[in-house]
Amino acid sequence: MVRVFVSGSGEQGRAVARALCTWLPGVVQAAEPCLLEAPAEGSEGWTVDVEQALKGGTFYILCVTRDHRTSPGIDAWAEALPRHFSERAVCLYLLGTDPTVLGGAIAGLPRKRADKPQTREMVLAINANTAKPRDAQVIAKAFHAFWPELVADLSRILGDTAGAWHFDPQPSQQDPWEVTSRARARQNRDLAEKAAREREEAEARALRESVLRAAAKAQRAVGDRPMPPGGPLDDDRSADRSPDST
Repeated sequence: MVRVFVSGSGEQGRAVARALCTWLPGVVQAAEPCLLEAPAEGSEGWTVDVEQALKGGTFYILCVTRDHRTSPGIDAWAEALPRHFSERAVCLYLLGTDPTVLGGAIAGLPRKRADKPQTREMVLAINANTAKPRDAQVIAKAFHAFWPELVADLSRILGDTAGAWHFDPQPSQQDPWEVTSRARARQNRDLAEKAAREREEAEARALRESVLRAAAKAQRAVGDRPMPPGGPLDDDRSADRSPDST
């Protein structure tokens, strides 16, 4: 199992974090999501609490929304993360937030947008951090099946604030994985059709050969049949001989 810590900035960010915790195990079965509540900012020793909260995780996701992309709490998380996670095991999950406007400690952290291609990349990164990663194509297929559920949750959470933010690429944008998947599906279909044609041709050849063998066997059987006594001419004459001739 890979323990995935998920937290969020602001009320919306925390709602997104809860949605991810519910959704992730359906895609990466080895994932064990854990909702990480940030210690109250400004409370006594709260930065120490941040350090304690981050212990024991394998992967960390911080959900950042447009309205809560900076705060002392986010900076505290961002500063503590490198001490507990490798760069490949950290992800800022951005919803309606342009990565170029990020500032403070989180600006240098790896990030993914909450769209289909980049969410899939995040899921594949989680799978790669498991003790026994599953085949990437298996994970990608599961992601494709469960993605609409996450879109529905995120759309409900963000509501009108989603604005022009797109969870799926625009028609002008090509999702490399889906392009490859469609090409692979066409290739598999062509190979299956070719195999079916070859199988039908082989069966037809086998049938023709069977018929020819049967015909040859019948012909040999006729040729090998023994002659009647006296030969065919004597036999014919015997047949034509009348009873009075004896």
